[in-house]
Amino acid sequence: QAENFGDCLCGWKKADHSDKAFMDTHGTKAKRLDSSELRGKMAKKEYNACNEYHINMQAENFGDCLCGWKKADHSDKAFMDTHGTKAKRLDSSELRGKMAKKEYNACNEYHINMQAENFGD
Repeated sequence: QAENFGDCLCGWKKADHSDKAFMDTHGTKAKRLDSSELRGKMAKKEYNACNEYHINMQAENFGDCLCGWKKADHSDKAFMDTHGTKAKRLDSSELRGKMAKKEYNACNEYHINMQAENFGD
């Protein structure tokens, strides 16, 4: 394994190699693929058969669905609501606005009670 990303296994940097080093075994320079050709050669992700993602609150792994598969293994269709539209993502300010606001007591200076029945009271 090379010490620095992009370096050759011989230890020299890519820029320190001649054009011959980049030729394939037949003596021709490797063909550069455009993005559509490259995407065509990539493996296509297969999704599970679950059509409705529901988080399992008792799952061993956080985010697993009730069907037992990971969230990432579900297709976009599994995240659609009953009307066929994708759930709306809230930004942090919208999300904070929907959260319950905790009310605090009027004490402005916390001092731990060492004789309290419950630790931290």
